[in-house]
Amino acid sequence: MFRTVINIVFVCLMVLIGYHYYAKKKPSAPVPVTVTEAPTNPQQPQTPAGQGNGPEKDLPKMQELLPSAAAPAQLTAPADGNSETYAIMRKAIEKIEQKDCGPAIALLKEIASKEKRALFGIGYCYAIERNHAKVIEYIERYAAVEPNDFYARKMLAIAYHQSDDMKNSLKNAEAALAIQKDDDLPYLISRIKRESSGKKDYINESTNHFKVVFDGYEQGSVNRTVMGLLEDAYRHIGNELRFYPEQPITLILYTTKDFMDTTRAPGWAGGAYDHYDGKIRLPVRGIEGKDPSDLKRLIYHEYTHAVVHMLTSRCPLWINEGLAEYFSTTHKEKIGQRIPLQYLERTFAVGDINAVYTAYVESYSAVSYLIERYGLYRLKNFLQAMGKGTDINQAFKDSFGTTYKDFIATWGK
Repeated sequence: MFRTVINIVFVCLMVLIGYHYYAKKKPSAPVPVTVTEAPTNPQQPQTPAGQGNGPEKDLPKMQELLPSAAAPAQLTAPADGNSETYAIMRKAIEKIEQKDCGPAIALLKEIASKEKRALFGIGYCYAIERNHAKVIEYIERYAAVEPNDFYARKMLAIAYHQSDDMKNSLKNAEAALAIQKDDDLPYLISRIKRESSGKKDYINESTNHFKVVFDGYEQGSVNRTVMGLLEDAYRHIGNELRFYPEQPITLILYTTKDFMDTTRAPGWAGGAYDHYDGKIRLPVRGIEGKDPSDLKRLIYHEYTHAVVHMLTSRCPLWINEGLAEYFSTTHKEKIGQRIPLQYLERTFAVGDINAVYTAYVESYSAVSYLIERYGLYRLKNFLQAMGKGTDINQAFKDSFGTTYKDFIATWGK
């Protein structure tokens, strides 16, 4: 009898939500700040809840669905005892555990016509790759055979939400809750209802790279400007990083009230990138009449966050923000480590607006140092290594010749 290949482990698909907020207006100059509090485990930063200044009290406890030591229980040995099917499934599981989804998908497709769990496995792989359309395609096929599988319904609820299909997201979230209690889904349902109320009359326009959702009556001319700047960011940042997202990115233009109601952002926020659903959100009142260079800076900044998140969800916040500033802003000055970088791994909630500005400039300065000394490709290598699950100290040393711990202890002091 074959040994069971895996333990029953299935963690939810929704990532620790990280909001990024970018100030509408910066003060004239940064001020020194002293911070004493630091994160509990600074050497293993995760996707930061609140991403700096977000409403952490509203965030549920969520874990990222990226398999580390085990694949989900739906991918155990086939029930029919077919040794060939079992062997293929086992090979696919090994690939999934290595996050090598391409070969896993190819293997699972070989047996999908006779083994329903292969459909789940394919959808699971596409979830890792953030291909929401394919998640929906294969998990819907699996759910047609197993309509009461809680995890399938939850994955569909999330995939539909990330595809901006609120109706089907709500339907599957409610179906999942009818099967099993869950801590995350009530939050998702309230979020769907809140977002839907703010977009009742919205339409969308799409290119190969972006989908912009907006009020067609009030925001038509603004949308054309934003779409052009998004395409500029796609080309410029893609050329610099040699990375172009495979899936379209959604940007939503809101009225100021709807933006605040939906994101729960602080009043000074000029935009937000949501690490949970991968969408950029901008308040249209913050765009109308804005200097073109300011609008470009805002869009380049938020787009950079989207790119970083596609490379890794484990990026320390100061690197994430510093790179976004690098591509969007030319600061007149660079500063040293006024706020411990260790503290800026998870939050920019460091005090008043002057302190927040200091955090941005410091992050920009540190990232600029790394790029100017080692090259942008080294920073990309670091992000990709983090995306593969490499220990942060090892990933940093492989890219920059020193450990992450040593760098944050010595840079700019």
